[in-house]
Amino acid sequence: MCYTVSVYYTQAADSSAPAAVSLFSEGIVSAMRDARPVLGVVTSEQQGLEPMLWGLVPAWNKTLDEVWRRRMANATVERLQSSPAFAPSFMYRRGVVPVRSFFEWRHEGRKKIPYEIRRSDGQDLLLGAIWADNTWLDLRSFSLVTVPANPLMAHIHNSKQRMPLVLEPNEGLSNWLNGSPQQALMHAVPAADGILVAEPRNEGI
Repeated sequence: MCYTVSVYYTQAADSSAPAAVSLFSEGIVSAMRDARPVLGVVTSEQQGLEPMLWGLVPAWNKTLDEVWRRRMANATVERLQSSPAFAPSFMYRRGVVPVRSFFEWRHEGRKKIPYEIRRSDGQDLLLGAIWADNTWLDLRSFSLVTVPANPLMAHIHNSKQRMPLVLEPNEGLSNWLNGSPQQALMHAVPAADGILVAEPRNEGI
């Protein structure tokens, strides 16, 4: 699964930059470890990034339970249409989370070796997400969508063999944000070979 990413935001002069960069978590961000991990999410509603809490809190939740939030950091593609928590968001509120990289751990016996995964072309990764607008809590939140691992990620994430949904900045991105659920699912597949590169990290994550 994907519970740790690296993100870096800048306040640019143009109007497309987020108005309140200070609201976002920066650096290496963990959905499990950080008290309030807030990332920028691109939606079909507006240009630019909107800060949202990482860990989907559906519209019908009247309290913010941290155990629930962490459990909802990811949404498996296989349950997007069947889960009561995921289905409304998948139908009407799909988004994209731009990150520099994400981290996964390879299990070798009792050892866990962290790997950092990036795009091979050096561009930001565009991770598919679903989000929710909870008016009870005045809160917007999201889950990253995960898909079965491609060969690279199956080798690294050998315990679960999953990976985040990586969208390409073309028809795939457009259909994920604005297309029908059927069009979106056409692009909810593992990243093709060669799009991602990975390297082990020696320092703790």
